[in-house]
Amino acid sequence: MFPTNFPRLNTSRLVLRLMTPEDIPALVHHGSHRLIARHIKNISYPYNSIDAGMRLSKIMRGFNSKSQLILAIESKDDEEMIGEVVLNFGDQETDRAELAYWIGQKYWRLGLMTEVLNEIVRYGRDELKLTQVLADTRSDNDASIGLLRKLDFEMISSSPTQHVFRRLL
Repeated sequence: MFPTNFPRLNTSRLVLRLMTPEDIPALVHHGSHRLIARHIKNISYPYNSIDAGMRLSKIMRGFNSKSQLILAIESKDDEEMIGEVVLNFGDQETDRAELAYWIGQKYWRLGLMTEVLNEIVRYGRDELKLTQVLADTRSDNDASIGLLRKLDFEMISSSPTQHVFRRLL
């Protein structure tokens, strides 16, 4: 069941919320990193304000078509957008979604993405009535693979370049 409004979700250190034009400078700053661009399909390097503006349009198109829910990750300490988390539903409403996520390099290895994914999975299960969440990652992205395994995602497919994980809810 796709939401009628953008949710605002809280963890102990973060807020997951609608991305706004005020987030463009932070989106450019944190998104313009070679490793983020390498691991995230829709972020180019270098990432600029035109790319970020197009991202905001994509967020609204995805929400209006009920195909994507893209939320900014905001640090409560910095009061700044530091990444994003996405639930992709495809072309039709379904009881499953594909998860995507990234966070700025300054925030790596602090346990923040664990908070994000725990909260978005909880929201997906309790509010959207999802029964499973899928996630794919490059086979050389050890941090993401470790994160997904830590959060009880099971690898269901593997190739030399990509792994696909699933968590039943």
